[in-house]
Amino acid sequence: MNKADYPLPTISPTQIRTYQRCPLAYKHRFVDRWTPSSASPSGLLGHAIHVAIEANFKDKRRTRRDLNTQQMESVFDREWDRGLPPETAPGSAPPEEFEAAREDGYGMIEFYLREVAANINPHLVEHRFRFDLDGVPVPIAGQVDLIEGDGTVVDHKTSINRYPESYLDDDFQLFCYVLGYAFFRLGVRARAGTIPRAALLTEARVDVIVRQPSIELQQIRKRYTDEDLERIAARLKEVAARIGGAEFPAFWQVEERDEAWRTCDFCDFRDRCDDRLAGPDES
Repeated sequence: MNKADYPLPTISPTQIRTYQRCPLAYKHRFVDRWTPSSASPSGLLGHAIHVAIEANFKDKRRTRRDLNTQQMESVFDREWDRGLPPETAPGSAPPEEFEAAREDGYGMIEFYLREVAANINPHLVEHRFRFDLDGVPVPIAGQVDLIEGDGTVVDHKTSINRYPESYLDDDFQLFCYVLGYAFFRLGVRARAGTIPRAALLTEARVDVIVRQPSIELQQIRKRYTDEDLERIAARLKEVAARIGGAEFPAFWQVEERDEAWRTCDFCDFRDRCDDRLAGPDES
């Protein structure tokens, strides 16, 4: 499929990741343009924390100092109030669950400023990128959370539990972030459409603020090898081709997963999708 026939002008890591999680969810979001279900407490928490961290490092690039706790909490509260669904919203969690998540957010902000932020030297924040990759009909475009002074490409996550240590082995998002920064850094020295050698790429890192049983930071790092680049790029091209071919099955029709219902339980379209898997409490 050529660029003129492809259904998108560009493709983003978010689109690729959504398709990887569930092709049908991709269709609901990017083709059907469905409105997501009401925000969940964990989803709203992750978003508000992300915005607060972004605000801190944008300011730190200018002042060389982190915001104080009150300043970060102010950003967090603004985003929280903006995203909090009405109590009458269909499928919305009880107010007490949102309030508990909000309190967790305050603790996470305090923890992040005390244990993490002081050690980070921000070089670029929410850095936009765009590059071509042979085998993908349109450019890949997006923006990176954070690039440190030493070139480390960082993504921020919040989670109830720790991530698997192998998380970055197959993650499209950080893969695209690292490539995007590499093309930006190399400039005219980069060959359009060709992935740079692994030796020219900087390190990828995901910083996970884990909520339970107590707040902690999990950092997962990866230096891509040439074998990694070939393997992940092949999967990325496959996903791009399937999007172009309008292949949108529910994930469980093509892939077996442990406790597959959890994928549906955390989906933005869990309240509207006819192919949702029921959890054990709903059977």
